[in-house]
Amino acid sequence: MRNKILMLSIFFSVLMILASCGKTEKSYTLEEVEDQIVITYGDGDQANYVTQNVVLPTTSSVSEDVTIEWYSLYPSVISIEGSVTRGESDRSVVLTYTISDGDDVLYGNITLTVIGLNDSSTYKISFDSQGGSEVESMIVYEGDLVTEPDDPIKDGYQFVGWYTTDNFTRTFDFDVMPSGDTTVYAKWNYIDENIYTITFDTNGGSAVDPLSENGGVSISAPAEPTKEGFEFAGWYSDQDLVYAYQIAYMPYGNLVLYARWREAVSYEGYYEGADTLVGQSLSNFLENLLSETDNNITYGDARDVLEESDTLVNDSTKLNLIYSLTMKSGNYAKATWDSGATWNREHVWAKSLIGNGYSSDNNTTGVAADAHNLRASDVSVNSSRSNALFSSSTTLLGEYGYDGTKWYPGDDYIGDVARIIFYMDIRWGDETDLDAIGTLQTFIIWHELDPVDEFELNRNNVIYSYQGNRNPFIDHREFVDKIYN
Repeated sequence: MRNKILMLSIFFSVLMILASCGKTEKSYTLEEVEDQIVITYGDGDQANYVTQNVVLPTTSSVSEDVTIEWYSLYPSVISIEGSVTRGESDRSVVLTYTISDGDDVLYGNITLTVIGLNDSSTYKISFDSQGGSEVESMIVYEGDLVTEPDDPIKDGYQFVGWYTTDNFTRTFDFDVMPSGDTTVYAKWNYIDENIYTITFDTNGGSAVDPLSENGGVSISAPAEPTKEGFEFAGWYSDQDLVYAYQIAYMPYGNLVLYARWREAVSYEGYYEGADTLVGQSLSNFLENLLSETDNNITYGDARDVLEESDTLVNDSTKLNLIYSLTMKSGNYAKATWDSGATWNREHVWAKSLIGNGYSSDNNTTGVAADAHNLRASDVSVNSSRSNALFSSSTTLLGEYGYDGTKWYPGDDYIGDVARIIFYMDIRWGDETDLDAIGTLQTFIIWHELDPVDEFELNRNNVIYSYQGNRNPFIDHREFVDKIYN
């Protein structure tokens, strides 16, 4: 009897061993399967922005024993096969999945947002990393700001920032609400293995140590030098102090920068309170000053103003017509309004390029009637220029006219134009965009090359007597440096 019991015990033990040998140990967990669930979206779509059919996985690469089943809370919007039907407005749909391998089961859910056909309340922001690591697009609701993503990565390059165009002319402002679907582009600086040096010539100021770094690497500007009786006005790449240089990245070569200085000024009278202001604080001060003192004259009033403000320095009966000086005939226009027969009012910053564009009649006030932006002009020259943007010229030999599709004012008027543009940019900042009329660098150079003359000083005084405000860049040319450099 004892032997039988022993034999039975051995028999059952062998069976248990064989059973355990036949059961394969799992090399995965269902949680790992869940982590690898990937829904495939149509081009440009993502979880919170679905406009096309989706592919819902039913198997897993982790194990062929795994199956995934789907349940949709709104199958009429997203079916379990992934078919998407868009309604009139946005709809969030919860998709529940069941993961099973025959032994264990795991449940979970994913929420997708199907964008309505007539819903314009959301915008898609796409990030083109230009060869860098992928940055997922974002969906923002109207009125919301875009959250700046983590910087992408690209071997051998340093990320500079996000730009609105792929030629990198303007940075994307994450503090401004988008007005529609937008694609932004990553700009990169190539990192050179060579070490380069920037040397600083302070032009009589305190010494500044040189900077050395790999080409293309981001760098910080050194502490500003000091000079008794002067204010530091920035670094320039040429000894003539024409080309301002912004220190941000190490150049791909050695460089000498030159300090520019302006005499320290104490402002009185109209500009009292501007002594210590620079940059945005000075811009805000001038914007408020020009606005508060503006008498808001009409476009019709401007005819009387120009009869007095735009006369020749040595002959108040004749006009200095912008661009051409004289009429096409070679004769001077008389300083008397003749209903536009020989001269009319040129909007230097073309009114069609201000804000969404403006028209003007003689009762118009505001930006389209600002006398500082109006110059007496030969009728045909005004018509020829139309609303062309300004640019420098290498072909006109100092004369006015078109260089390609853009307008050169002529050597004698480039400073006049630049200071009018600066005035308009500050006075009507909400309505103006410098890129709409030319380039900042061009206007800065023109301001330097063609200084304020007696004609401009008199014109500024006359307009002040009628309109109540002044062009600060005629009165104080250093304001250009203080704001724009």
